[in-house]
Amino acid sequence: MAKPSSQDVSKRLLILKYVVVQALALPPQDLLNDLFSQWSKDEQREFTNGFAERAKQIVSSLKSYKLWSLMTKEEQEFIQAIPPKVKFQQHLNAMWRLESATVLMWALGLITDFPSFDNQSDPEILKQIPHEDISKFINNARLLPDNEIERKRSLAELWHWRSRTRQLAEEKRVPPPSLGFESFEQIVQQVANEAYKQGDLSEIIGDDFSAKGKPYRDISDDEWSEVRSITMERHHALNWLYGYAKGNQWDKTPTDT
Repeated sequence: MAKPSSQDVSKRLLILKYVVVQALALPPQDLLNDLFSQWSKDEQREFTNGFAERAKQIVSSLKSYKLWSLMTKEEQEFIQAIPPKVKFQQHLNAMWRLESATVLMWALGLITDFPSFDNQSDPEILKQIPHEDISKFINNARLLPDNEIERKRSLAELWHWRSRTRQLAEEKRVPPPSLGFESFEQIVQQVANEAYKQGDLSEIIGDDFSAKGKPYRDISDDEWSEVRSITMERHHALNWLYGYAKGNQWDKTPTDT
């Protein structure tokens, strides 16, 4: 299982930074539609031309750092997409890449604390990624020890498992009789307590993972959607870091639990 090198990770982080920053610069689709409905043709043209020029400059920068060819097809399409033709899901996916970027920043030692799985990362964190002497940053990149990355990878997988067990519980599914449990809630209780004893979970509430200051089972649907998205992104990044992607292809990274 070949893992990406420190240099591979630093390049992937720079790519994610470009993607996320571009996503942050793009107004939400509903706001953009409102603006376009109010603007004149000239104002619309000025906005799209400005964004097209911005995209052109970003592509030029990515190519100059030899990063363009390392991007996925989806990333290249997003960077070159000009509003209002940017697809909603395309924009949303790019926004969530901030969580993957945070993981890679931690793995490269740019941040010391791994963020909790129930809170989104602050986009301001991207300012800690060097924007000058890029070649030096790439060449000098060093990863944390494998055992530290694997521990966080296992934790992300555990949180992802918790998300899926909640879905199964809400669907009124029951575990196979061979497991010896009457419900997925019982399985969660056992897993949560064991993970707490082993130090994998720093806190549990009501024999469940602590999320948003509540037992995971009690968070709202909106909160669950947020925590689930955070978890999936970070699980993806950590699996990629640990070499789970075929040929280290970012978009081929599995996130099975």
